[in-house]
Amino acid sequence: MDDGEISAHSMVVKPYIVNGRTMVPARIIGETFGADVKWIAAERKVVITLDGKVVSMVIGHKNATVDGKQVEMDVPAVIKNDRTMVP
Repeated sequence: MDDGEISAHSMVVKPYIVNGRTMVPARIIGETFGADVKWIAAERKVVITLDGKVVSMVIGHKNATVDGKQVEMDVPAVIKNDRTMVP
């Protein structure tokens, strides 16, 4: 991060596009905005919490959960170079 901003040069895995959706690394983006980002390895799930809102995504699944409600994404979360990438 440079002066509180994310620099593409500082990311291990840079954002990329899949089917018109930009995939970004969940932890660095979430934590930069002040979110709590947790990885649940046994479930292959990332859980992002910010301002009382909770979003969870399971690797390889197009369904996310946003505040307890199922939401379908255009592309699933994936792991690339040991980083969780989310749309």
